[in-house]
Amino acid sequence: MSMFSENEQEVILFSPIEGVITYEGRPAVGAKIVRWIKWKDEEGTKDSVLLGADGRFHFSVKEAVIKLSPVSKFVVNQRLTVFFEDEEYVIWAMGNGKTTLYGELGGEPMGLKCELTDKRVRVEVEDGLLMTSCVWDEVKIRE
Repeated sequence: MSMFSENEQEVILFSPIEGVITYEGRPAVGAKIVRWIKWKDEEGTKDSVLLGADGRFHFSVKEAVIKLSPVSKFVVNQRLTVFFEDEEYVIWAMGNGKTTLYGELGGEPMGLKCELTDKRVRVEVEDGLLMTSCVWDEVKIRE
């Protein structure tokens, strides 16, 4: 077997994520959140949810089986964009090199809150970089 042989592997493209979206402290009722994941081509994949009266959202895990080479680095681009009152807000933009569940932050973000009027900040993580306007109470490490 060559050192350049590719192996099929199941990877997590975007871990489950849930939280609350607000605008000026109030739930962003009716906002549309689009999750965009790019890893295999320039188009990527998209799915979306609409916020209800409480401003809560949830996306389930997105995974794929891909061929990985031992001499290359897998990176997935992740983005969450909120469309609210004719405005567009990117609340999560990340280049993630982890392929495991909750690899983005090294654990599950608990109490995720995203205020649309907050500026995005840079969060350095173990194997990537996150630009976000979201905050969380803690990152729960899963064993």
